[in-house]
Amino acid sequence: MFELKLGLHVEEKQAIALRASQFIEDGDNIVIDSGTTCLFLSQLLYQKKNVHVITLDVKIAEELGRYEGIEAIIIGGIIRPGYYTVGGLQAVQNLEQFTPDKVFLSVDALDIHTGITNASEFEVGTKQKIIDTGKQVFVIADSSKFGK
Repeated sequence: MFELKLGLHVEEKQAIALRASQFIEDGDNIVIDSGTTCLFLSQLLYQKKNVHVITLDVKIAEELGRYEGIEAIIIGGIIRPGYYTVGGLQAVQNLEQFTPDKVFLSVDALDIHTGITNASEFEVGTKQKIIDTGKQVFVIADSSKFGK
């Protein structure tokens, strides 16, 4: 499923990732959520220095492992097959140890009346925890997520 989503709305996702990367400063402590737009964001961090990243995504952790200026921490928990995201009670408990400066959150849907929603209950607890712990939260979502 991840590979299918990776090929959708690529230019829009890359533009969103580029804009989001401008909010990341050297020395920041951040969370990068799971998903394809978040992966595009992680690919732009090679130029950053002394950034500490907590992620809930195996693919993003793999990407960040390539960069010397990044300290990457992957949260432990259950891996959702086909999506490479980590969730479950252990993941939520691991997230309680951190207070990130900034959170870059992916969503399945975003509506002005309903707010942020997700198609899978699997990720709800971890998303709520990173929203609760982050000092600033940036929702990074392409237009296909709006009004749903």
